[in-house]
Amino acid sequence: ASREMSYRETGVGISNYKADAKEAERNRKKLLLLIKQPGNNVCADCPNKLAQNAWASVNLGQFICFQCSGIHRNLGVHISKVRSLNLDSWNDDWVANMERWGNTKAAAYWE
Repeated sequence: ASREMSYRETGVGISNYKADAKEAERNRKKLLLLIKQPGNNVCADCPNKLAQNAWASVNLGQFICFQCSGIHRNLGVHISKVRSLNLDSWNDDWVANMERWGNTKAAAYWE
């Protein structure tokens, strides 16, 4: 059954403001803790274990591996906004969405 979802509920409408260096570093540390949590330490789309070089679909709230990040990028940014935990500067809104969702909650919702 299809569900009506608000932007706030799905995170799709999250901001795109650029984090300053202090915010980005603080958020990188938060993300490294988040991917150690059960459910977030394995790719949301395949059985690959995740490490510090993981990726994420910011709007879907899912942590993913490098291989699956390519698949998500091919879906288009209107479906999945892919960012690297290490290579990109994360703003507070993006991290808050990952904290709100995570792989376990996102899997229960999207599948």
